[in-house]
Amino acid sequence: MPGWIGWLWLRTGRGHAQVTLSVVLLVVCLLVDAYRRHQAGAAGTTVAWAPRVVVPPMGGVPALVRLPVQSLVALAAFSWSDLVLVRSAYGAVGLTRR
Repeated sequence: MPGWIGWLWLRTGRGHAQVTLSVVLLVVCLLVDAYRRHQAGAAGTTVAWAPRVVVPPMGGVPALVRLPVQSLVALAAFSWSDLVLVRSAYGAVGLTRR
């Protein structure tokens, strides 16, 4: 086990902050995944016809600000396109069940 996990466990009340830390790590993982999926270009899209939001390039902004903003926009865009894709698949008229 990495040493930082033991240090974090001790500093956060010996496990009392596990829910908070889990949620924070989940959000970080979602943002990293959305950013990497955005960087993949066409390979990051689920289907070609899914709606996409263009992530602003923000060329002159420092990376410490630019990367989280681009990640949030990418996460929102991909979440929306994935929801539209699921809605179109399960909202088909020919389905006999909900």
